[in-house]
Amino acid sequence: MDIRFLYPLYFFLLLALPLVWWRPPRSNTVMSPGRKSGRRGLLQRGWRTLLLSALILALTRPVLLSSQGEPYRVFIIDRSASVSPLQQRRGAEVLEKLLAQMPDRDKVSLIELGSARDVQEPMTNAEAIRIRSTSSSSLSTALQAANQTIPMGSQGSITLISDGLATDRHWGPVLQALIQRGIAVNTFDLDEQISDVYPSRIRTDVEARVGQTMQVIVDVIGTAAELRVRLSNPDGELVLSEPVSSAGRVAVALEFEPSAAGFLHLTAEVIVTSSGDDADPDNNRLNHVVPIQDPLRVLYLGWRQTGGAAKLQTLLGAGFAVTAADPANLAADLGQALQQDSHHLVILDDVPAAQLPTDLQQQLAVAVNERGLGLLYSGGEASFGDGGLERTVLADALPVEFIQREEKKTPSVALAIIVDTSGSMAGRRLILAKQFARLATRRLRREDWIGIVEFHGAKRWALPMMPASNNVQIERAISRLSDGGSTVLYPALQEAHYGLKNLRTRYKHILLITDGDVEQRDFESAVRRMAKDGITVSSVHTGSRSIKKNLLDLSLWGKGRYFNLSNQFQMVDLILKQPSTDKPPAYRRGDFDLVARGGTGWWGPVEPSGLPALKGYVEVKARPSGEVLMEERDRGHPLLATWHYGLGRVTSLMTEPLGEGTAPWQQWQDYGALLGRIVGRTASGRTPFRYWLERDGDQLRISAERHNRAGALQPAVALVSDENVGTTAIGEFLQFTQQSPNRFEATLTSSPARELRLLAGVVGQETAQSPEVRTTDQRLVSMVAADTLLERQVDPLMGLDLERLARATGGISLEGSAPMPLESALASGTLTLIKFWPYVLLLALLAYLGELVYRRWPKA
Repeated sequence: MDIRFLYPLYFFLLLALPLVWWRPPRSNTVMSPGRKSGRRGLLQRGWRTLLLSALILALTRPVLLSSQGEPYRVFIIDRSASVSPLQQRRGAEVLEKLLAQMPDRDKVSLIELGSARDVQEPMTNAEAIRIRSTSSSSLSTALQAANQTIPMGSQGSITLISDGLATDRHWGPVLQALIQRGIAVNTFDLDEQISDVYPSRIRTDVEARVGQTMQVIVDVIGTAAELRVRLSNPDGELVLSEPVSSAGRVAVALEFEPSAAGFLHLTAEVIVTSSGDDADPDNNRLNHVVPIQDPLRVLYLGWRQTGGAAKLQTLLGAGFAVTAADPANLAADLGQALQQDSHHLVILDDVPAAQLPTDLQQQLAVAVNERGLGLLYSGGEASFGDGGLERTVLADALPVEFIQREEKKTPSVALAIIVDTSGSMAGRRLILAKQFARLATRRLRREDWIGIVEFHGAKRWALPMMPASNNVQIERAISRLSDGGSTVLYPALQEAHYGLKNLRTRYKHILLITDGDVEQRDFESAVRRMAKDGITVSSVHTGSRSIKKNLLDLSLWGKGRYFNLSNQFQMVDLILKQPSTDKPPAYRRGDFDLVARGGTGWWGPVEPSGLPALKGYVEVKARPSGEVLMEERDRGHPLLATWHYGLGRVTSLMTEPLGEGTAPWQQWQDYGALLGRIVGRTASGRTPFRYWLERDGDQLRISAERHNRAGALQPAVALVSDENVGTTAIGEFLQFTQQSPNRFEATLTSSPARELRLLAGVVGQETAQSPEVRTTDQRLVSMVAADTLLERQVDPLMGLDLERLARATGGISLEGSAPMPLESALASGTLTLIKFWPYVLLLALLAYLGELVYRRWPKA
């Protein structure tokens, strides 16, 4: 048992206690001396002296210490390759001084990293335990060994002497265990400013594809006035960066074009051209493997251009594989391609509507909307002019609409609003529903028709179908809607269907407003019948920001729109009809200057301002949701527009990419690169699955997320042997387990030092037991550095923060060669601390109360 003062300097305040006894003389005061008054003054000063003494003693924080048996001391010293000889000597000195301070009763253990030889440091305890060495600075392994060295139920501490440059980041579980056991980790940071420059990581931010420019970013650590980075493969140098300077770290971006699909082996080499800035040139190389995907598969359907596919292939280059459809058999070739789902993009180049039957147009629109197929619709008079797709199924998928020359005719509309008035719609949801219904009625003209059906366990016409000119009755019907009852939607849908079916109007709409909590019925068949009868179904989800899948499906089946309405500020304007016209626009000929819009994501290194004048185009109008990428300078007519259509993207080019309209473009040296950017961004480039690789030691977890529209497809992933670089030879398929409707996981066990190369494809559900791969066009790589870094190329930002480690475990961060202070012993748990100052504070409080009572006590 021992008593210590944590803040002994406060004892100097005791020098001020004599001031309590000093009393300045009073002037102009007549005092009557007496023995009682003098005794009373002395006692009062005594109380105050006791009060101040107790307060000063409490400020010194007195504690009682008691030992808890034999403490365990574990020291970890880092001798790995990342620790310089100077740092190793410094670490050895610190370790020797710390060991010299250990009491004889302490049990001392030592863990040495990065050396196979026996520990040579002197031990003050003859019973010290020597722990085996490890081959690298895996601090997590060392901390785990230290944790196991201290027996369960025993007290102890760990002292880590390291530079913190850990080769892995697996320390989380062992730190949690140390914190739970109350074992403190004291740290000594060997960090020093060393003039060394090396690459720490190679990364690619986007998917690399053959024939397309890819960007590789090399993270370089160290300080150098001038350096360059060379990127090479086994065949030679690929690219050499410009000279750059580094003030601790720099990210160097390099670009090149892969020439072949497969697994590309890259080596990044840092070349330090300034003298004296690189202390260790042997760690200036870093290897990496990048999966290079196959070219984008493009199906070209041309009508007027002879040899259009070959010309397009020449323009686009090796990053695209262009397949031509037979001009005499366009419909059959397109239908087969859609059925096999074998292409990323379809190009329709000036194809008349007569060559694309309505059912084939529907299939193409579905492939874009539900499977993510890309569509580039281009051309002139045949496609956008006379005989084009105007008033066809495919026209609705385009980001542009046709401008008509003649007077526009406004068609009539019949609108049936179905409002959920069940109990779940009470309050704000029903208020929002009424506001949206009023907004919809304002879009109607006097000749249009409107009706309101409410459902609350039973369906009822709150407003029978009538002309929209009856404003008073419409408002009265909406205002009378009130909540109550259960949610049964199906009869209300049928009632609205019957009410609209026999009306003679150009457009017929059903607008469903509900919170989405409806019964389970065969809504798909009913809604598809409505769509077949020319009735669109749109849905409005009220009162929540989340997307309601059942309402979204209703809108898709009914060819309508889905709205999410969580508050009154999300009200949107409804478009219930489009003006009809008689005649499509004409093809404009001449010389037209262009203005490029869109960001660098569309144009990349191509400078679109250098585009030559255009010789011809078709005048159209961009839809409100469409993005105009290029327009005619004087009139602002869109020449290139795009938008997302479901899962896919549709881009419209209002001229022929290989015809007379773009004749000057075809002589421009950057036209191929420009067209490649347009085709590449429009192409889906998607597989039915997205993959994530997570490596943890000898375990690789592969997560596959299926797109919502991918149906019953299953992931198929196989390991590629190290020798099969760039080939499609695959091994045994991994076994995936389904974690959720669209998420799958598989685990692969392999050596942590092995690089893993994978090929991914898809299989149908019926062949899942005996996989027959449908496509194997996605390559994946898990590098060794994804989990374990190279010893002499660790990024300091990825290392272990020793100061935070000590703070998190209740230890301290040691500095210099100072001896281990008292707080370290307390933090280690080898001593039990009893806080004594609260009792001293209680004594001060009692002294204050005693002095107060004494002053207030009446004089005798």
